[in-house]
Amino acid sequence: MQAREASSHSGTCLSCCVDGRAFAVPMAVTGCLLADVLGRLAVLVGFGFVGDVEHVDANMLALLIEAGITPVVSPLTHDGHGSMLNTNADTIAGETAKALAATYSVRLVYCFEKKGVLSNADDEDSVISSINRKDFERYTNNGTIAGGMIPKIENSLQAVEAGVAQVIITRADSIDGKSGTVIEP
Repeated sequence: MQAREASSHSGTCLSCCVDGRAFAVPMAVTGCLLADVLGRLAVLVGFGFVGDVEHVDANMLALLIEAGITPVVSPLTHDGHGSMLNTNADTIAGETAKALAATYSVRLVYCFEKKGVLSNADDEDSVISSINRKDFERYTNNGTIAGGMIPKIENSLQAVEAGVAQVIITRADSIDGKSGTVIEP
């Protein structure tokens, strides 16, 4: 297999971009993405059938990519026992990127409404240029990073620690990698 660069973008849909041809494959139905139910507590508090990624079939994704097809992955998984599960899109992007990192040089881009991780939530231009694990711990301890940004950065750190070449957190209109926050090991 010839190594190519693969990208994974989180948001309403995820894609591993290689050649520009996209093909919507029901990954959850094929078993390409398997998940465990997060537990009865998630159902009891109203999250419904929520899952956490257990397995990504990197071989299936690589076959599609090598055929010039861009897999478009929705945040749905399957538990292997007949139930579809809603799964966090950031988690699916991170787990997919980690699975593909053994074969490809993967750049993972988490897209959201800000230019990157901000040092001051009230200042759109206060983008932190890079964050490593030590920085992350300091920023969470002092409250700079809080709420939904914590799991996004934790997923990012796990991805670079697992061999993903680059992780960037930025706006969807800046996925070229020239701006945003770079997550470093």
